[in-house]
Amino acid sequence: MKKYSFRLNNVLRVRRVQETVAKSELAAANNEVQKAIAAVEQRVGEYEESLSSHSLGTTGVDMFMRTRYFNNLSSKAVIAATIARNSAAAEASIKRMAFTESARKVKALDRLDERARENYALESQREAERELDDLVTSRFPRPLRNAI
Repeated sequence: MKKYSFRLNNVLRVRRVQETVAKSELAAANNEVQKAIAAVEQRVGEYEESLSSHSLGTTGVDMFMRTRYFNNLSSKAVIAATIARNSAAAEASIKRMAFTESARKVKALDRLDERARENYALESQREAERELDDLVTSRFPRPLRNAI
């Protein structure tokens, strides 16, 4: 019997490469999410610091307006960082779905390969049994039939 070869081996190899690429893209997207989360935490910290750094006893309209302006900028920075975090999370979700899909395709091809290997092993075993049966039956002479 000939040597086993999976007829979709080239497709399987391409799917595995696609899975690897999708996995690396997912890892990069998850890193971006972590950076965005850190940026949000930093901006919130800066905002809280700007709120607490100016005491309620500030005097003058100019000081009040300056404090209000910087607090407003800090709050906008928090909002922008939150939007960036949500965008990065959405992108990571898309990459996760792409990775899941590519992993599903690889798994399906692996199952097909496994079934084909099992069928090959079964056919190989059957062929070996047939050869053995042929050898055994050829060594023992058949009983002669007496013509009556």
